[in-house]
Amino acid sequence: MRETSLTRRLGPHLATLGILLAIVLSVIHIPSAAVAPHEMLAFSDNDSITRFVSVRDLIAGQPWYDMRLYQVAPPEGVSLHWSRYVDLGLATIIWPLSLVLPMKTAEAAGIILWPALLQLIMIVLSGKATARLFGPLAGGLAALAVMFWPLTGNAYFGQGRLDHHNVQILLLLVAILSLIGRGNDVRRGVIGGGAAALSLAIGLEMLLPLGVAGLLLYARMWRNPSVAGLQPSAFALSMFLGGALLFIGQTPPSEWMLAYCDELAPPVLALTGIAAAVTAGATVLGRLTEGVALRHLIFVALALAGGAAVFSVISYCASGPYGELPTDLQKFIATRIVEARPVYKFLIDGPTVFYQSSAPVFFTLVVATVMWGRARRSVQSDDTVQDAVGVLLIFGWIGLAGSFYQLRLMVLSAPVIPILIGYVLSALYEARQSGDRSSASSLRLIAVGATTLFFPALYKAFLGFGISVFAQSAEAEERPTPNACRTPEILQTLDVLPPSRILTYLNLGPPLLLLTEHSVLAAPYHRSASALGNGILPFENDRDTLFAVIDDGGVDYFVLCRGTGRTDVDSYATELADGASDERLVPVDGPHEDLVVLKVLP
Repeated sequence: MRETSLTRRLGPHLATLGILLAIVLSVIHIPSAAVAPHEMLAFSDNDSITRFVSVRDLIAGQPWYDMRLYQVAPPEGVSLHWSRYVDLGLATIIWPLSLVLPMKTAEAAGIILWPALLQLIMIVLSGKATARLFGPLAGGLAALAVMFWPLTGNAYFGQGRLDHHNVQILLLLVAILSLIGRGNDVRRGVIGGGAAALSLAIGLEMLLPLGVAGLLLYARMWRNPSVAGLQPSAFALSMFLGGALLFIGQTPPSEWMLAYCDELAPPVLALTGIAAAVTAGATVLGRLTEGVALRHLIFVALALAGGAAVFSVISYCASGPYGELPTDLQKFIATRIVEARPVYKFLIDGPTVFYQSSAPVFFTLVVATVMWGRARRSVQSDDTVQDAVGVLLIFGWIGLAGSFYQLRLMVLSAPVIPILIGYVLSALYEARQSGDRSSASSLRLIAVGATTLFFPALYKAFLGFGISVFAQSAEAEERPTPNACRTPEILQTLDVLPPSRILTYLNLGPPLLLLTEHSVLAAPYHRSASALGNGILPFENDRDTLFAVIDDGGVDYFVLCRGTGRTDVDSYATELADGASDERLVPVDGPHEDLVVLKVLP
C-alpha cells in the first residue's frame, strides 16, 4: 500500500502499537478474574466447567485414556468425546504450580492463564500476519479487532473459557495462513497440515473449513502440478499422518476400531487418508504427464474417485452426532439450546446477540467482497494481495452461511474476520490519504469503521442510552429461569448436605460438580441420552415422569430453583418450584433460601 503521512511517521510501528494496545486491553481483564476464579468459572459455559472438572480428575490420578466423567450418573459416568490434549495444556499450568502452592491457588492460575495466553497468541498472530499481507496499519487494526469483536474478545477467548473452541480457532488460523503466506512450500504444507491434524484431534467442528483448505490447495495444482504440488501433498500427508499419531496418543487401543462420528476416529482418519492418497497421486502423475489435457483428465478422475470414497464415509455419519438420541431430545437441542439456533432467529428473539456478534461479520464480508471484486478488475492491483483476500473471504462466508443453520457455526469464520477488518479499514484509509479526500470518502471510512471494528461497542452504547428499546423487550416478560440459582453463594450451600446424588436442572449440573462434593444425574452431553434426558424430561412433564427418573437413578435429593420455570411448559417440577408439596418429597432446611431442596423418600 502507498505510504501516507501516518505511515511515514510511525512506519512499521503501527502494527506493533496496535498489538500492544490489544494486549493491554486483554491484560486489564485479568485482575478482575483473579479475585475469585472458581466463582467466575461457575458463571462460564457448561463445557468450560466440565473441561476443568476433567482436568482436575486427570491431575488427581484418573488414567490418560479414561475420558469418563464419573460424577455424572454414577457409577458408570458419562463418556466425553473431548480431547486429552487440551486437558494437557491446562494441566501443564496447574500441576507444577500445585507442587509449591495450594491446589486451589494452582487451579486459579490455570483458569486465568490458559485463556489469557491463547488470546495473546491470537492477537500477536493476527496482527503480525495481517501486517505481512496488507501492511502495518492493517496489522494494528486486526490486532484490535481481536479484542473489539465479541466472539474473539469475550465469547471464545474471554476469562474462564476453558473449552476447546479457542484452540481450534488458533489452529484454523494457522492452517489458513499457510495457504496465503510466503516461504518454502513443503514447510508451509507441513505446518498447515499439522495444525489441521491437531484441530481434528481436539474436535471436529473445523472439519468443513479444513476440507475447503485442502480443496483450495488441490485446485492450485491444476495448471502446474510440478510447481504447486509440493505444498498440497505436504499438507494432506501431514494431516493424515499427524492425525493418525494423535489418534493413537489419545485413544485407548480397545477403541481403535470403533467408528465414532463425533471425534477423531476411523471415519475421519479415512477422510484424511483419502485426501492424502488423491493429492499425492495427483502430484506424482501430474509430474510424469506432459500433455495438459491428459493431466487434467487424471486430476478429474482422481478427484471423482476421491469424492466417491469421501461420500461413502460421510454417508455413514450422515445422522450427525445427535443421530442416536431420541427424537424429543434432538428437538430440544435444535430449538432450545441458544447456540444451536439459526442466526436469523436472533433478529427477533435476541437482537443483542445478532448485532454484537453477527452484524460485524456481515458488514465486514460484504464490504471486503465489494472491494476485492473492484480490485480484481483493476490493472494496478497486486494479484498476490487479492488472492490472499479471496482465500480469507471464502472462509469468512463459510462461517456466515453456516450460522444460518446454527449460530455456533459462526466460529468457522472467527480466524479471518479480524484480518479482514484490518484489511478493509486500512485500504479505505490509504485510499483517502492517497488522493480521494472527498467527503464521500470520509463518510465511507467512518461508516465502515462503525459497522465493523466499532459496531459491538457502539451498539452497547446505544442500549445504554435506551435507543434500541425492542432489543431488550424479548426477555422483559420472561419468567425467571433456573439459571437465577447458578451462583456460587447459592449452590455452595448444598454442601451442608452429605455427599449425595442430586437431580437438578441440566444447566445446574456442571456448576454443582465444580462447587460441591455432590454427584448429579444430568449433564448436557450427547454421548449419554439418559444424562441429557434427566436434565430435561423430569422438568417438563408430569409426576410419573419425574419419579420414574428419580427411582431409576437412585436420587437422594431433588433440587429446584424457587419460583422458576418455563412459562410455556406446565410441568409438575414447576409446581414444586412454586411451593407445591408431595408425599415422597420432604423439604430440607439449611441450603440457600432460593433453592427448593427436597429429600426423596422410598
